[in-house]
Amino acid sequence: MNDTVRGTVEMSAAMAILGTIGWFVVLSGQPIMDVVFWRCAFGALTLLVICAGLGLLRNRLSLRVIGLAALGGVAIVVNWLLLFSAFSRASISIATAVYNTQPFMLVGFGALFFAERLTLTKLTWLAIAFAGMVLIVQAAPDAGDVGTD
Repeated sequence: MNDTVRGTVEMSAAMAILGTIGWFVVLSGQPIMDVVFWRCAFGALTLLVICAGLGLLRNRLSLRVIGLAALGGVAIVVNWLLLFSAFSRASISIATAVYNTQPFMLVGFGALFFAERLTLTKLTWLAIAFAGMVLIVQAAPDAGDVGTD
């Protein structure tokens, strides 16, 4: 499988998971902390198996790497707590649309702090993504869970 096909398959799988997570969180009826805990538990176990299988754990675990991984873990847990908590306060589509402004920020920060070039290709894909977000935000919340705030 070439890199483009593999990347497309991996991105499609990731988007399918992300696109349905809000529905599963709301449908489960579980407290947000429980949902985040089990997401972390299953994710950590899956990553451990994949990394061990690929040989990524051999002679690479320094204190610095473990510290950075722990810091990244804390950041993603806070990220999920905030996202999943938003589902009860706004519609899933609005919460997810706001969450998905992250790539815009990353491209902007990359240009600002790391002098990354803003190419026409990047700007075109950002414009398409922004148009999609606008369509999601303008959707009428008449068929599904609507937040309280």
